[in-house]
Amino acid sequence: MPTKSQHFQARQLRHSPSGPVWMDWQERLPIFPLCGDEFGDGLCRMPRKSALQFKHIELNPPGRVAWLPFDIDRDDAFDAADDADLPAPNVVSVNPSNGHAHLAYALKSPVGTAGNSREKPRELLFDVERGMIRRLRADPANSGRFAKNFGHSRWRTIWLSPEPFELKLLLDHLDRADLRPYERLSELAGQSRAVELFDRIRGYAYRHVRDFKCGGGNHAAWLQRLTDVALAWNMDFVLPLSAQEVKSTARSVAKWTWRRFSMKRFSILQSNRARTGNLARGRKTAETLSELFEAAGRAGQGPVYPDMANVLLVSRGDK
Repeated sequence: MPTKSQHFQARQLRHSPSGPVWMDWQERLPIFPLCGDEFGDGLCRMPRKSALQFKHIELNPPGRVAWLPFDIDRDDAFDAADDADLPAPNVVSVNPSNGHAHLAYALKSPVGTAGNSREKPRELLFDVERGMIRRLRADPANSGRFAKNFGHSRWRTIWLSPEPFELKLLLDHLDRADLRPYERLSELAGQSRAVELFDRIRGYAYRHVRDFKCGGGNHAAWLQRLTDVALAWNMDFVLPLSAQEVKSTARSVAKWTWRRFSMKRFSILQSNRARTGNLARGRKTAETLSELFEAAGRAGQGPVYPDMANVLLVSRGDK
C-alpha cells in the first residue's frame, strides 16, 4: 500500500501546472507586493520580480481582492477542499515539514472592497469567504491578504483547477449554516476584518487630515496618528490582524490622504458640493412647481399661491 508521501507525489505529478491560472498567476499579484520569509521578521514592499524570491507574498492589496486564500493548519490540509465537498482550489501550497497548507481560489472578476466599491459584489465576497472558512475549518485569523509564494521551492505547490472562479459558483456549494452572518463586529474574520478596519481608518483620516495639516503637523506625525488609531481599533476583533498588516493599511491611507487633501482641494470640493446641492434643489423646486401647475390645470383653476410660496420658501405678506 503506498505511503501518504507517495500518494502526495503521485497527485503532484498528475496535476502538472498547465492551466490558464498557472500561466498568469504572477500577473494577478500587486505590482509592488509586500513580501518576506518569516512574518515575525517583518515584511517589505518590493517590485513583483524581487518579491517572488521570498517565501510569503501579498496576494491582495488593501481595497482589491483577486484571490481567496485559506490557511489550513492540520496535516491533511491538501485534502481539505475535497473533504469539505468544495471545488478543488486553483492551487495548494503545502509545508512539507508538517502538511499544513494554503489553498487559494483565483477570482475571475476581482472585487473592490474600498468604501466606494459596488456593494453587492463586496457583500457576496464576504459571504463566500465566511462560508468557506467555516466549511474548510480554515484559520479565521488569516487576513486573506498573504499566502505562501506558489513559486518558491520551500513549498510543495500543486496546481489543480485550471480556470478562475466566479463567486456565485462557490456560493452554490455553501449552505445556510455556512453563510450565517457574524453576530458581533468582534467576530469578523478574513477579508471582513481587513475591510472593516480599512473603512474605519479611511473615514477617520477624511475627517481629520485637514485640521491636522492646518495645525502644522507633518506626514510622519500623521502616519503615527493613523497607526496608533488603527492598532487600537484592531484590538476590537477577537482575532486581531497582525501588527504588520495594520501598519501597512495605516501607511496606505496616510500616504493617500496626505497627498490628496489640501486647503485648495478642500475648497474646490466644498464648492463642487455646494454647486451640486443647489442644482439638485433647483431641479426639485422646478418639479414641484410643475406638479402644482398640472394639478391646478386638471382642476380647472389657477395655481394655489400659498402652495407655491411654500415651495419657494417665501412669504405672501399681509395685505
